[in-house]
Amino acid sequence: MKIPSDYDNPGYKRAHALNPEMAENYVAHTMFGDPLADAAVEVLSKLKRSDCNRLISAYMS
Repeated sequence: MKIPSDYDNPGYKRAHALNPEMAENYVAHTMFGDPLADAAVEVLSKLKRSDCNRLISAYMS
């Protein structure tokens, strides 16, 4: 797998040395989107910050 340059640092290399499968799986999952989450963030981005925070807090409760 080609690692994005953002992960070309000592932290990823150490993680990969400890557990290659987990490190590769982590990076792999940063490379695809989540259409439902993207749509939710788009809607939330149009709200005032206080309203957005209130909704997120309510949904997490």
